[in-house]
Amino acid sequence: MAGVTLGIDDSQVQAALSRLTGRMENLTPVFKNIGEYMVSSILERFDDEVDFEGNKWAALTAATIARKQKKGKIQKILQQDGDLRRTVIYLAGANKVEVGTNRIYGAIHQFGGRAGRGRKVVIPARPFLGVSAADSLEVVSIVEEFLQY
Repeated sequence: MAGVTLGIDDSQVQAALSRLTGRMENLTPVFKNIGEYMVSSILERFDDEVDFEGNKWAALTAATIARKQKKGKIQKILQQDGDLRRTVIYLAGANKVEVGTNRIYGAIHQFGGRAGRGRKVVIPARPFLGVSAADSLEVVSIVEEFLQY
């Protein structure tokens, strides 16, 4: 850099920068907050039966509704027994957070496709995972709050 430079040799500034550096070494707390928020947001989607963009999920077929009624199952979409909803979790680490489900059938509901014997049943995509515009704003807010020491 040519010209004039300015160095800051202030103990309070140095202490603040040290605190910030220390916090940045392990981001688990902020990723935990993001994970908790995202799980909450996804569970709201199950309640509202919408994807992360607010689009309604494809309606249940008459056959599915009849089968659910006959077995006394939950009538909401993607909630036959509540297992998929119940298994939406997050894993937070020092440098990332993962949000999802450990249910194998979660993928077919997220992306859609063929399933069942002979893959004769077509399951429409009903995305329950994803980050909405409101989610993005909230994640930024969580990060900004974390950075305020």
